[in-house]
Amino acid sequence: MIEKQGLEPALRRVAEMVRTPEKVDSVTTLRRIEAEGATLRFVFDVTVDAAQIPESMRAAMTSNACNRPALRPALASGATIEWVYVGRGSGAIGTIKVTELDCAGRTPRQEPTKDEVLREKIVGSWSEGISPYTIATFSQGGGYKGVAYSTSEKRDMLLSGEGTWWIKDGVLYSKVNKMNPPTFPLDKVYVDKIVDISDETMTLIDMSGQKYTKTKIP
Repeated sequence: MIEKQGLEPALRRVAEMVRTPEKVDSVTTLRRIEAEGATLRFVFDVTVDAAQIPESMRAAMTSNACNRPALRPALASGATIEWVYVGRGSGAIGTIKVTELDCAGRTPRQEPTKDEVLREKIVGSWSEGISPYTIATFSQGGGYKGVAYSTSEKRDMLLSGEGTWWIKDGVLYSKVNKMNPPTFPLDKVYVDKIVDISDETMTLIDMSGQKYTKTKIP
């Protein structure tokens, strides 16, 4: 445990250990880390539109803080860990706060839930198919970006979209709120059951019952 008078210096040392800015994924950048009093604050820039932080993301980041060895002594000494997500145009998406009370009943050796494992593994970019060829990017902050390229004898077509994603009970939910050109209905929620996921591939079953596979892009 860290003595109260030494808490802020200890948090500053933690902040200095991480170089910023640091690219987390294609849509999320860790802009800076602040140590202020008993609070350690991670500030992220997110380049997608999102109205709020999904509850699944709050649960995942709380578990992350409670089980991370570098943060446990600070939490036990009364520190607050904050993740602040800022969208485009400096619009605040939301803040996740974690204290020792949020970690009650958790231990560093506690096994993550199935959904927590899936949320961690799905972050990144995944490709699928030949024509159409699609790339879907799932950011740690719950943002989604998709690109689809289709070729035919008559014409080539490029589609792009942005939205949000979340996972519950082993099911991936994706909602597109922006598309160019506007080809499909916006705000529709797409539901895919995750059959299997590894560091290289992800197998899903879509709403029509069709099984398909995505490949992780390094």
